[in-house]
Amino acid sequence: MSVATKYFNGVELGAAGLVTPRVSGVFSMAGEDIARSLVPGLDMPSDVDVRGSLVRMRWGCVVSDTTHSALVAKLATLKGYLSPRLGWKVLTVQNRTGQQTMARCLGLPIDLDVLPYLITVVEFDLEWDRLPYWEDATVQTATNPGSVTNTGQLPTFPTYTCTVAATLSSGLWFTVGGQTFVYTGALANTDVLVVESGLKDVTLNGARAFAGTSAAAEFPRLHVGVNAVERSTTNFSLKIDYRRRYE
Repeated sequence: MSVATKYFNGVELGAAGLVTPRVSGVFSMAGEDIARSLVPGLDMPSDVDVRGSLVRMRWGCVVSDTTHSALVAKLATLKGYLSPRLGWKVLTVQNRTGQQTMARCLGLPIDLDVLPYLITVVEFDLEWDRLPYWEDATVQTATNPGSVTNTGQLPTFPTYTCTVAATLSSGLWFTVGGQTFVYTGALANTDVLVVESGLKDVTLNGARAFAGTSAAAEFPRLHVGVNAVERSTTNFSLKIDYRRRYE
């Protein structure tokens, strides 16, 4: 497989001179990492967490120019665009229409100082780590729904925004797909409570708000398929922002 258009960290790498006639890992399905603990006296380990492992992508690349000095300059620019120091950034490719992932390039594998003089084309393999899923490039939104249907291939973790329209002295709760988030602190008209289900974070008017979050609160994910939604009262609106995930 080849990839012509590819954006990493907002930069179109093809326009920067990176040609990729051979690409693997874009459609690879992730393996699974298992975290285990051992209990003294028992031979059977306890699996405490199972999650998708990172996927290694390998791109067979070609970079060329009309002169050696122009080639070196182009490679130097690409080296900055592909530096591991950039960390995890958004990657999109034309083969995954409407989707994106988070990836980290492992760096340009070329020593510019030892390129043979007068050479004007180089071939090399570029390696990346990416998350074990692709997701919608555009956020999906549902406001006060009776249900949300996740048409992706994997569960996903929404951001829930509760905008209060009246005094709620006992707080609020909402249930999505059988999981219930409960906030027990008092809320006033126009308060905005934001619940990040993936990060398990809660803010009230921009400030962290775990003091009012019930110890029994769940952070609902959207399971694949239909997820019923309930609210404790109509005196707050519930906006659900999410990106469907794909293998």
